[in-house]
Amino acid sequence: MSDEKPIPLIGTVTIPIKLQGKDTEFQCHITAPGAKVEIEELERALIRNRELLNKSHKDMINNLKKDYFERAAPWLLNYEGPVQNALIARFNINVLIPLINMRGGEAEFTKIESWPVKKHIEKMMVKAEKAALEYQIVKAAPFHYAFAISMVVAAFVILYISL
Repeated sequence: MSDEKPIPLIGTVTIPIKLQGKDTEFQCHITAPGAKVEIEELERALIRNRELLNKSHKDMINNLKKDYFERAAPWLLNYEGPVQNALIARFNINVLIPLINMRGGEAEFTKIESWPVKKHIEKMMVKAEKAALEYQIVKAAPFHYAFAISMVVAAFVILYISL
């Protein structure tokens, strides 16, 4: 069993997340949609929040690329914004899916959406770091460089054999 306390689905929640090596507290205010909101509107909101979650992940990757490889100035990097957006989107998803199902709609949690919110966001940050590093590897060693190096090595091998 986890040591984490359950997080309420309504009200203001404070979530500590390790960001750039230090614990940063993010506050999220969670509200439920009104009682008269139609199922279709709730389903559109669910889709929109999932899109916001994906966009936040892409923003995390772009910030890491700028920080690690372009050496952007710290004031040009926005680490907090994508994390805050991802937290809000994730909390909204936690509220919307049960509401859609209670009102006769059909919505399901994805595997990662069934994780605790903090764990999900931290996993997104780890994936963003891996994606930024993979981007640099691909950028640094394109195919034509590998081909040129193999031709030079082949030339040296042929020269060595002919001697």
